[in-house]
Amino acid sequence: MSCHLLMCLATLVIGRAAAYPDGAPEGTCGSMMPFHYSVKGNTSVPLQTPSTLPVYFTILINKDKVQRGDTIEVTIRADKNYFEGFSMQVREVKVETNLTSARKFGKFKVTNDDAKLMCNEQGITHAKHFKWNTTTLTWIAPNEEVSNLQFRATVVKGYREFFVDVNSPVFSVTGAGMPVVPAPLLLLIVCCLHIFKLSL
Repeated sequence: MSCHLLMCLATLVIGRAAAYPDGAPEGTCGSMMPFHYSVKGNTSVPLQTPSTLPVYFTILINKDKVQRGDTIEVTIRADKNYFEGFSMQVREVKVETNLTSARKFGKFKVTNDDAKLMCNEQGITHAKHFKWNTTTLTWIAPNEEVSNLQFRATVVKGYREFFVDVNSPVFSVTGAGMPVVPAPLLLLIVCCLHIFKLSL
């Protein structure tokens, strides 16, 4: 096999790896920036910068009020064209000086073959190379009350065009309504009330 052919094959392999068709790597959990180099397959050049065009993707959630432990469906929708990759987390709405240690909330759950988990289940990314118009993901709210949260996504239109900070509307996780009383405790309360009634 000639040296020229070997170099061509190596370039194809490196280029495919650099584009991450099977999902964002764990190393992006902090910055949520895809490792796309300005020259595809050449890791010695600067990284590609995010698009400054108006964002044409929308993040939708299926509940206006989110309670602790709720299961939420969140949808990434292309308002035009399509997208070929994504990663998503839930974070607080604030300026973060250290993206690597930025706190993430809740856990995602895989419900189809579009996606796979990352970042200790607190992030989710695409699991295959595909052109989506929309995809719906599942997130489980934390068991704590938290204000000012957003679904935060990086959405990839193509290798040279991607958008960061594609965000959902702001929401909060509140406490549940009436507390659930365990059955044994409920039975004890009923018995006590019955005894009290008989003693009157």
